[in-house]
Amino acid sequence: MMENILIRISGFLKRKDADNNVMPWVRWYSRIGFSAKGSVYVLIGLISMMAAIGIGE
Repeated sequence: MMENILIRISGFLKRKDADNNVMPWVRWYSRIGFSAKGSVYVLIGLISMMAAIGIGE
């Protein structure tokens, strides 16, 4: 049981170290991509809310 927990923790730490090796421009483009995806979700939510309320035609 304890050994399983230690294996999971070591796996998490290895992934955390891998994140530090990512080039800065890759992080920048990924943040731009996530924000673009979020803005699309917000726009779709606003449009569906407007359609449900009956605003616009």
